Amino acid sequence: ARLVVGGNIYCPTTGKLTMKDTPSVSADVDSEMHGILTYVLGPSGAGLVTVNGHLLIGAHARLVVNASAYSSGATTIPLVKYITKTGSFDLTDVDTAPVVTGLAAGLISQIKTLSDGVYLEILHDGVTPPSPPPLANPTLVPTVTVTPAPQTTAPVDHPTPRPVTPVPFIPPTPAPILPVTPAPQTIAPVAPPSPRPVTPIPTTATPTSAPIDVVATISDSEGYALVYELDPIPAQPNFATGVAYTRKNLDHPPFSRVAYFIELDGVEFGHQWAWVSMDAFTDNVAFTGVPCPSCGQGTIQRSVTNVNVVSNVPELDGTSLAGNIEFWPLNYAPDTSIGVAYAFDDLYDSDDTAVPNTSGIGYGSMQVHIENPSNRSGPRQTVFAFNRFNKGLTADLGIGTNTKVDGQPDWTLSYNANTYTMSKLQVYVKEQGLGLPTVSPAPTVLLQTSSPVSSTKTVITLGASGVDTISPDKVCPSQVTEELLIDGSAYTAGVGTVILYQCTSFEFDPMKIKLIDFPEGLWFEIMSSNNDVNLVIKSLTDYSEYYGGDGYSGDYPFQTSQEHYPDFSWDRVSKWVSYRKIPAKFGKPKNKFTPEEIEWIANNNYMSWYGLDTVEYILELAKDIKKINPKYKQLLYWNSYGYWGEKIDTFNEDWLKYEIINGQRVHVTKGQRRFYNHSIPEMRQWWIDHALSMISHKLINGDRVINGVFSDATRSNIGTDHSNMIEQLQNALPADCIKMGNFLRQRDSYRKGPPGSGYLHDLVPHNGNRWRMPYADGSYLENVHDGAKLQPKGEAGIVSMQLAREALWKGKIIFWNGAPFNCLTDCDVTEADMREYIKPTLAEYLIIVEKYGYYNFLASTVAGPDNPRWIWETSEMEEFNRSLGQPQGPPVRVGNKFTRHFEHVSVMLTVGNDGVNEGTFEWA
Repeated sequence: ARLVVGGNIYCPTTGKLTMKDTPSVSADVDSEMHGILTYVLGPSGAGLVTVNGHLLIGAHARLVVNASAYSSGATTIPLVKYITKTGSFDLTDVDTAPVVTGLAAGLISQIKTLSDGVYLEILHDGVTPPSPPPLANPTLVPTVTVTPAPQTTAPVDHPTPRPVTPVPFIPPTPAPILPVTPAPQTIAPVAPPSPRPVTPIPTTATPTSAPIDVVATISDSEGYALVYELDPIPAQPNFATGVAYTRKNLDHPPFSRVAYFIELDGVEFGHQWAWVSMDAFTDNVAFTGVPCPSCGQGTIQRSVTNVNVVSNVPELDGTSLAGNIEFWPLNYAPDTSIGVAYAFDDLYDSDDTAVPNTSGIGYGSMQVHIENPSNRSGPRQTVFAFNRFNKGLTADLGIGTNTKVDGQPDWTLSYNANTYTMSKLQVYVKEQGLGLPTVSPAPTVLLQTSSPVSSTKTVITLGASGVDTISPDKVCPSQVTEELLIDGSAYTAGVGTVILYQCTSFEFDPMKIKLIDFPEGLWFEIMSSNNDVNLVIKSLTDYSEYYGGDGYSGDYPFQTSQEHYPDFSWDRVSKWVSYRKIPAKFGKPKNKFTPEEIEWIANNNYMSWYGLDTVEYILELAKDIKKINPKYKQLLYWNSYGYWGEKIDTFNEDWLKYEIINGQRVHVTKGQRRFYNHSIPEMRQWWIDHALSMISHKLINGDRVINGVFSDATRSNIGTDHSNMIEQLQNALPADCIKMGNFLRQRDSYRKGPPGSGYLHDLVPHNGNRWRMPYADGSYLENVHDGAKLQPKGEAGIVSMQLAREALWKGKIIFWNGAPFNCLTDCDVTEADMREYIKPTLAEYLIIVEKYGYYNFLASTVAGPDNPRWIWETSEMEEFNRSLGQPQGPPVRVGNKFTRHFEHVSVMLTVGNDGVNEGTFEWA
């Protein structure tokens, strides 16, 4: 049976709604529930509530699950499912936490609210089972019976990146690469992987290979000192009260690096070993070992940098990699928590979630993960994992990603430590000052060498194909401390990989690399691979390596006319600015820009937009600016989605979106904004005609008062009324008008389409909105670090930079928004803050800038008297008064760093995986 509700579900405080085993309740509109919502589980599961609107468990309510009849063991049971993105379920006002009663001995539970519903997770042995794939369409399933079964195949249909070997847990026929959560599936939820039967190998068995001599075998180990050793690693450890190390030395000076060496030998995988070193993630040497409650380190889940791996396991070797560690003594669930790309909520992998408890003792995790050295934009690889070490039960132990089809990538639930004939884990630290790199943080390529140090300029001149660039006799400089100059004036081969050096060692300062005279339209990266140091050359139109990269398809043409563009200069940073006034309170004189403010705008910027004011004052302000600077380009700010600001006499408010509530028409609003109804042809034509009217006004000399239109709030799908309206305006503007918009957006590699339009969750490729550029003169870029849910913020910013560089190469205008705030008034920022915040955003701009690229930096768009000048008009900052000069060549990427040189400054942008970047400048 199923109860379908068209209005509110309303139970008074004393009321009850009980779900027995299989019935379902469907709430198709906003619903509110009070009282007690009770689920009575049958042997295998519970009834299901599907929510199309909002189901609120209101004040004085309780959520109760009676599990006394449940007998199916550990699994995940959906209680509430959302059938649209707008569904939600609010437990914030409940008097008491959700209660689960009657569970069998040995089982515990928790109720979790996720993005697609509410789940009851029943745990066994301290580990949460992987979440089941969501149901495809709950409204079409009148009954839901959860039948746990051993997981004999990999979870299917995750948003899988380009194939990476080995990653067998990805299904043979992956879904398209999409920046979304995994697709709903019309299959029943499954139980966690059942433990595979393991026949213990006798402890007297002989290892297949001799143990590794770390110092003799691994050059990266030079300068490291041993801290901890487990030799052997106990097959059934119980570290709840402390770790029984075979060797331990905590007497170490301050250290800059931490390393782990693990060696395993067994019948199934043979002899394996791995060395992994990284920048120190703690300054307490005791916290580098196996996490245990008595050791005091608690949970350490974080990114690690400059990771070097040496191993005999395929796909692990690499240098200067990004990585992350998951160290904790607790239970944990597969839900992602720190935003690692291609980590999934229903797999134990490189991004899981620790689940605290009062004892601080649980399953336990000690895992190191790295970006794949051969595909840095793909799923992360596990270097090693040691789990389940606190209960005296058989532990999980493995090197590399677990590739067994019935296993978890990070070895959770493998219960295999007793299958190894030899096992050893060692922890090392490296004293500060030993072998430190020439810049901080560590350079991207950092290997040992016996070659002589070069302290003079090194010049590499590429041939037409690049193959003649290999260093003579395969000898590399150990260091380049002044300059590495790569001359591409003769290079004609286009995209590809050019070998710079063939050697096993190379160390350099990324700020000293300079590329000159290369063809335009290319994107450069220096990478080390095996025994080669390579210059990888890619096209600015190629986005395939990024998350959701297959959503970027096609190309757009070069700009054919620039006569109507604003001026541009390399003498200083070329600025644009946005500004406004807070409307005056009722009965007060209108807030107008003062003559001094107008002078600041006109003399320190090349271009701006203005709107939201009366028609008369928009024109008046533009005229006042041009009296001071006749070459200034002023655009009309024209929002394509919301009708806000001062009223316009020619607008008909019947063209706004509205709802009927209690028989009354109520406009759809967001703050002060009301929204256009784009389905009304008259509204669309009015929007176009008003903009054309505004740009038709002329000065006495014949120049336009308003030089073009900036269309804002443009995110919409191809072919919609909204999208077509924007294109029609752009095409209707005269040739001497500037056609700009809030167009390019890396987050829009895919967008939601109409039902049945194609891919996962009906997402369709959207090309980062590059499809708008044929009819535009350029684009404004904002929120450049915001990406899809599973995309690292660092990568999101890189894609935004590539979108900007591609547009500038093709002759478009770019407004790069470096503003770290949009606080209007009462901004919680100081001038000292502004001096710090400008560094990373100015570095981003200098990496992307070509002619007609403009930079804006402010804390608020609101001018005085509500804000001091330095809040909204920042031209007095030091960076805007220094000489810049022509760029000396294109930017080059080295790991997570981008560097570029101008006549008077060298810049380095360090991109953080968390979206927090750093800018470094060396001014002449």
